[in-house]
Amino acid sequence: MPPLAPHTSLRTHDVTNQVPPRGDFDRYATDATLQRALAAFATPTEDVAAFGQVCGQERLAQLGHDVNRHLPELVLFDRYGHRLDEVRFHPGYHELFALACEAGVHNAAWTGRSHTTHAALEYLFSQVEAGICCPLTMTYAAIPALRHQPEVAARFEPGLLSSTYDGRFLPPGQKRGLTCGM
Repeated sequence: MPPLAPHTSLRTHDVTNQVPPRGDFDRYATDATLQRALAAFATPTEDVAAFGQVCGQERLAQLGHDVNRHLPELVLFDRYGHRLDEVRFHPGYHELFALACEAGVHNAAWTGRSHTTHAALEYLFSQVEAGICCPLTMTYAAIPALRHQPEVAARFEPGLLSSTYDGRFLPPGQKRGLTCGM
């Protein structure tokens, strides 16, 4: 069932000092500063422009709101008393994380695109939901650190460079994509 439209005129007062909902818009096309910055660094903009259209969807803004409203839940035990030690996230968290990974927010410079492209993608996505940007950024930063230990990099880098988000609670070797966190 779609959500009901909010009341805009109430018997007690009228709401007149709030910006109306923005609706869908293109975050890249409406950001002249971002466009100039990418031009200054001669950065190809096709991926960034496409992602800007996606990030401007009202549906994603609502998901970002929902993700922040429904905090992660630590689940220590299942209903039978078996130990889990699992953190469960709102489904919107996984949807947004998958979108960011598919766009390459976490791996742009390590998969043939530039650091400038990475910065632009991260900038656009942070306007949707900033909390997910933390593990995306840590995943991005882990690659050069891991490369100082080639045997560790060989084990984890393929998963970290994957554009597939795998939100399942599994050991790293059983996942289609990996992310890093603290």
